[in-house]
Amino acid sequence: MQKLAVVLIAVALLAYAPAAMAQGTASGDILAQANVMTPIQVAAEQDLLFGNVIPGSNKSIAVDNPSAGRWLVQGTAGAEVDLDFTTLPVALTSGANSMPIVYGATDAGHHTSNDPFSAVLFDPAVSALANIGSPAATLYVWVGGTVQPVLAQAAGLYTGTITLTATYTGN
Repeated sequence: MQKLAVVLIAVALLAYAPAAMAQGTASGDILAQANVMTPIQVAAEQDLLFGNVIPGSNKSIAVDNPSAGRWLVQGTAGAEVDLDFTTLPVALTSGANSMPIVYGATDAGHHTSNDPFSAVLFDPAVSALANIGSPAATLYVWVGGTVQPVLAQAAGLYTGTITLTATYTGN
């Protein structure tokens, strides 16, 4: 009888073993996802125009001046971008002649609409973080500055290239 009880207990344990093992194992599925962002585009919309400059008299253009330089950045709505003026001249040139140009802490700005009066101001010598507008997927960037002609500044058209680079940060 004792042998029979041991056999019955062993059979019972074997019968319940798969159920017990199944309860000790579980699985779950997840998706692997990647959001491919819209390629970022930077379009120059307006040159920084100082107009006529008088020798010996500095001339400044602010971000909200209609003569400020302007770019349109387009990409994925809501994405964060790093705005960096990768070329920011320290002088404008006319042939062999040069004229200093300087930038202050508030001589650049950005906003999601074409409204420089609402721009977030920043120093163009330092990169800035901004978010592309949502849902419009646009960001406007402006730059101003001050030219400093000397009293004996030679007449001529002085130019220099300003380059804005916008890079997704991944945020």
